[in-house]
Formats: sequence, structure tokens, C-alpha cells
Amino acid sequence: MNSRSGSFAELILQCRKCHQNGDTLEAVALIDHYLSDAQAEHSIERIWNIQQALGFRATFLSEAESPEAVAAEEKHLLFCTGQLRYWLSAAADSSANLALRQFRAGKIAEGHRAAKEAARLSGALGAISGTVARAAEETRKHLTK
Repeated sequence: MNSRSGSFAELILQCRKCHQNGDTLEAVALIDHYLSDAQAEHSIERIWNIQQALGFRATFLSEAESPEAVAAEEKHLLFCTGQLRYWLSAAADSSANLALRQFRAGKIAEGHRAAKEAARLSGALGAISGTVARAAEETRKHLTK
């Protein structure tokens, strides 16, 4: 099946059917073909589909007790972790920017809430950007007033 000839949902249904009928290698081959095409495109929907495809691939190989199952799960984890780090960073910076705007507008309580959220997200990320650091500094300034 060419991944462009049908929807992602149709592809996954076909893969599940192959897997349930004992043809896990065919299901994995269809997913691998999709992934080789899908990684060239970067839309949000495609990213979601890639994550799901990697997850199904890992599940199918695990259920088939394939020696490739561990590597497939590691690949899925690596993809998810990369996406999570990207989104945590983006959300932390967005919250920090919101905090800075709130402080400039004189909305101190709102600024504190947004800065606190930026710090929480940064903590989950394990890194603090310059924007989050500026929001934290503004918070400290307003707390000492």
C-alpha cells in the first residue's frame, strides 16, 4: 500500500489486520514504508501519525516476540522524548513571554502565575531558557517590592 493512496487510519487498520492474521512482518513493512515517506513532511498531523506508527510498530514486534522489539521501542521512545522536549521548551517560553507581558501591563498576579508555569515546565524539561530566566527575575523584582 502506498501511504499516499489512503488515509493513515486505513493504513493502521490494514496493518492491524495483517498483524492479527499472523503477518507481522507485512504490517511492519507497511509502517516502515509509511515512515520513510512521512518523515519528509513536518505537519502536526504527520508528526502525530509518525508517533502512532512507531508505537504500533513497537507493539506489533513486541506481541510477535520479535528480537527487533526492543530496538523498535527505543526508536519510539527517542521520537516521543524529542517531541516532548520540543513542546515543553515551546510552552515554557510561551508562558515566560506571557509573564513578561503581564508584568509590563501591570498585571502582577497574572505575571506571577505565568512565570510559575514557565518555571514548572522548565523544571520538567530540565533546562531554563533566557526567556524563562527573565520572567523569574521579573518575579523576584515584584516580590521584593
